[in-house]
Amino acid sequence: MIGKTDVARDQSIARSDEAENRLTAQMAILVYFTHKDAVTPSQETIKRHEDKILTFLSTL
Repeated sequence: MIGKTDVARDQSIARSDEAENRLTAQMAILVYFTHKDAVTPSQETIKRHEDKILTFLSTL
C-alpha cells in the first residue's frame, strides 16, 4: 500500500524535475536571444586580443 508520505515524496521529485526543466529551457532561450547575432571574430581581432593578454600577463 502506498502511504501519503510516498505520494508526497513522488510529487516533490516531480516538481523538482519540472523546475529543472523550466530552468534549462529558460537558459536556452536566454542564450539564443543574447547570442543570435553573434559574429565570429576575424583572425586579426583574435590576434590583437591575444597580444593584449600576453602583454598583460608579461607584466605580472
